[in-house]
Amino acid sequence: MNVAAGQGPLDGQAAVVTGAATGIGAAIAARLAEAGARVLIADVDQERLAASAAAIGAESAPVDVRSRESVLGLARAAADQLGPHGIRANAICPGCVDTEMGRRLAAEWGMTIAELAERDQVIKRPIQPEEIGNAAVFLASSQIITGQALNVDGGLVFS
Repeated sequence: MNVAAGQGPLDGQAAVVTGAATGIGAAIAARLAEAGARVLIADVDQERLAASAAAIGAESAPVDVRSRESVLGLARAAADQLGPHGIRANAICPGCVDTEMGRRLAAEWGMTIAELAERDQVIKRPIQPEEIGNAAVFLASSQIITGQALNVDGGLVFS
C-alpha cells in the first residue's frame, strides 16, 4: 500500500522501530513509513541500518536491544514514562517468520522454516515479515493501546 503524502492512516505520527536493519524490523519500519509515519529505526548492525534507513527515508540510531525481555522492558518503561505526553509504546512478539534469521534458526534445529511453523504454530505456515508490519500499523493506529506485547505468532504452541 503506497499512500500519498499526508493521506496515510499514520500521517503526523512518529514511530521508533528497534531491530530494523533487516528482517521483521525492516518490514515493520517500511510498513509504518508507507502508512505515513515518520520513522526512526535502530539496530546494532550500523552498516545495514544506514542502508535500511536510506531505503525508506527514515532516520537511524545505533541501539542494542536484543532479548525479548529487554524489548518488553523498554516498551513498558517507555509507555509508563511517555504515556502522559500522548506517546504510546508497544512490543510485537513474532512466531516463525520467514526471514534470514528465522531460516537460520530453523536450520540449527534441523528443519526448514515451513517445518518449524508446521510443528509449532496453529496456523501451519511461516509468517511473512509484512504481516508483522501490518500488526505494527494496527498498534500505531490505536490511541489507547500502550505498554503491551502483541503476540503475532500464528497461534504458537509449545510441545
